[in-house]
Amino acid sequence: MNRSEKPKEAATPIVTHLTRVKFSLVPDDDMLAEAASDKKLITPLMVNQAGNHISEHYARVTKMMELLADHGFIFRAGKSAVYCFSNKVEAGEAKRLLLSAGFRDREFQIQLEYTRGWGML
Repeated sequence: MNRSEKPKEAATPIVTHLTRVKFSLVPDDDMLAEAASDKKLITPLMVNQAGNHISEHYARVTKMMELLADHGFIFRAGKSAVYCFSNKVEAGEAKRLLLSAGFRDREFQIQLEYTRGWGML
């Protein structure tokens, strides 16, 4: 570059994206919640089984978070959920990562938001 040339500034992208993945901290098949809503009697064994089920569910959420962390996602806690964010990994790629690791698509929800330089799309 000669003295008369100005250094090029990094161009602001016209369109950016944000991928958000949600992991529920409450299993879909929470039998204690179902029993409570129906005002059914429960037993100590049922509580123990529900605790084991929740432990297994949390272990799977942890594994999914670790996988996404390896790809640069950041995490925030929400009400009964973990939210994962990336502006580098698109939604389709995040889904492929999770599915190829053996997770089921009902274990997560993915949203992709595009933003223009002048506002949301």
